Amino acid sequence: MRLVDYLENGTREIIQRMNELRVNGYDADDIGAAARDAAALWERTLKASESEWSVAKASLYEMTQKLGQRGWAHTNSLNVIRKAANADKHDASPGHEFGCIFDAIVQLADAVDELPDCVPHVIDPAPERLRRRRIVCAIYDWFAQGETEFSFLSAQPDDTWQTVHEIDSFQVSAEHSRAIEEALADFEGWAFNPPAFEILRASLRESDDEFWRLATFTASYQDVLELMAPYQHTLPLLKGLHREDHRHNVVATIVGEHIADRTSSVLTGRSSVHDQLRIQVADLLGSLPDSVNHLQLDRCNAAVFAQAVPGALVADHWLGLLVKQNGVVLVVG
Repeated sequence: MRLVDYLENGTREIIQRMNELRVNGYDADDIGAAARDAAALWERTLKASESEWSVAKASLYEMTQKLGQRGWAHTNSLNVIRKAANADKHDASPGHEFGCIFDAIVQLADAVDELPDCVPHVIDPAPERLRRRRIVCAIYDWFAQGETEFSFLSAQPDDTWQTVHEIDSFQVSAEHSRAIEEALADFEGWAFNPPAFEILRASLRESDDEFWRLATFTASYQDVLELMAPYQHTLPLLKGLHREDHRHNVVATIVGEHIADRTSSVLTGRSSVHDQLRIQVADLLGSLPDSVNHLQLDRCNAAVFAQAVPGALVADHWLGLLVKQNGVVLVVG
């Protein structure tokens, strides 16, 4: 993705957010947050586009002045956002006007196409921004079946088995569990049974005798998928008990393979709809604009998915798949 595309996409996401606020209600803090986000987005993108500004640690005011000197005709809109952001940071009662700030942000989004004439390097590729999250891994030892299950959770320390959200889970032959744990341990912050998550660990043990132990770490979902998917076993589990019996898990794997440009699939072939899903995912991702050339995969719950749909580039509710303006692919988990 080019810097100019990153800037336009981010600005239009803020517009979408303000449109939702206008319908659902807002206060001065909401307006100020939109102004601050817009100002920060423009400031960091302009600095990334002009090394001289970055080295000199130029302020948004200084860069706006330079843009005006170079003939960019939309400095008034950028000044509106800059002043609103400063007021929100420093004034006790900033007195934001929704319409004024909204109109300025819309004008900025429409004016992005004129920036390359004044800032040539804004068409350079945007720096890669890695998407990561804290992940809780619950490990289950199904001794009788010769299977180990790794369940990856989105959880707070005081969650219980009833309140955690499972991002994904993988069932592997027990003989591979040690190698997998050693590979997982390479992720940042990997720790077994951290004291902060004792409430969750005790709850998981109480809910299931096969629960073995818990770990936490920081990584991207995409990294976890790349590590775990090749180990997914083909044991003849009853229908509904295998990871690939659930459509959204298959979709996530197919998206991961698409992003990695993998020619061979790690899917076990358990489901007869894999080929159909692969075609549908390819068609949806193939409809993305050329400017979205770097995708990052993540999972989310149904509420987050629904909230992200209005501002998405593409979305398919049946697949449980959407692509955000910044190239993040969300699949319902």
